[in-house]
Amino acid sequence: MSARSILFTLFGDAFMQRPDPIPLACTTALLQTLDIGPEAARAALSRTAREGWFMSERRGRQSFYRLTARGYERLMQARIRIYRKDDEPWDGGFTILGLNVPALAPSIRRRLMRELTFVGWAALGPYQWATPLVRHEETLDILRRFDLEGMAWIMNGALATPDPASWAAHLYPIEFLNQRYRDFIREWSPSSVHLSEAESFRHRILLVHAWRKFLFIDPGLPHALVPPNFSRTKARALFHYLYEHWYDSANAYIEHHLAEALLLS
Repeated sequence: MSARSILFTLFGDAFMQRPDPIPLACTTALLQTLDIGPEAARAALSRTAREGWFMSERRGRQSFYRLTARGYERLMQARIRIYRKDDEPWDGGFTILGLNVPALAPSIRRRLMRELTFVGWAALGPYQWATPLVRHEETLDILRRFDLEGMAWIMNGALATPDPASWAAHLYPIEFLNQRYRDFIREWSPSSVHLSEAESFRHRILLVHAWRKFLFIDPGLPHALVPPNFSRTKARALFHYLYEHWYDSANAYIEHHLAEALLLS
């Protein structure tokens, strides 16, 4: 578990609704509860600030951090998918994305692929992708950031096949996803809901962190495109059951450390 990755989980779950920046002392204390030492925490914040996800400011003797507009937008997109309680609606259509470019540098193409995969695109070819999901705004934002908006085309339509689920199975690793959901259920089912504030916080953040990983492998495929035995619905119900039981106690732990850090400023 990297400090950088768990930092995004922490801010996305605990601090998105707070308008004020978060004291560094609070962030490092909470991350230490998650086995991330102060030095690693400060390095992760410094790195993500250089990357444009966070900004820092000084107040007296303390440093404070808040998400940039780019960081806030990305985490809000993730929050919608993490905390939703049902499958996304589907109109039966697919969208195709293509780029009219001769070639992209390998490093740029890898970064572009990661970004497009995160919002649900599956590769059809070197510069063509397909998705059953409607995430046009997120896609256009990615294309703008890569200066590719003027070189892209997007088409919407229905598949000329009686079995769209079979076609989706060629695009997405559905059996692998199903096994990962079963693994999640097996790992988290024995969890106790009666924990101390510190343990509730630790378990809640680690639960969200484990669930957040599905965003990178499951774009939220519509129910009609997955097999009847697909374990996502059961895994999602377990996630919400545990999250809701640990929520208040974990919040009390967060508030305690936030109040202590603010007293230092």
